[in-house]
Amino acid sequence: MASRSVITSYDAEVLPSDAERIDRLERQVQYLLRYVGVDPDAAAADTTAFGAGPVPPGASPEIVALVRSGKPIQAIKVYRQMTGAGLKEAKDAVDRLRVDLGIARLR
Repeated sequence: MASRSVITSYDAEVLPSDAERIDRLERQVQYLLRYVGVDPDAAAADTTAFGAGPVPPGASPEIVALVRSGKPIQAIKVYRQMTGAGLKEAKDAVDRLRVDLGIARLR
């Protein structure tokens, strides 16, 4: 039976550096923005895009971080632990925060 060799390290010459990968990703994002008709410079200057809206006064930094990272259920759990609120009240509060941050829209 032939033995298999396991690759335990990567050849640095084959894999692109982090800077090269970031540069390639930025070019791809700019291409996609232009493809959908969005000016890349205007999108970069828009600080309210993609959940970067202002944090409401009194909002917990931990809950804001969870909401911005796409973890609303975890944010609801933390909100309930912090406040003792019921499920509906916590969900409503997190939903309002998502709207305030520009992540979701009012229904």
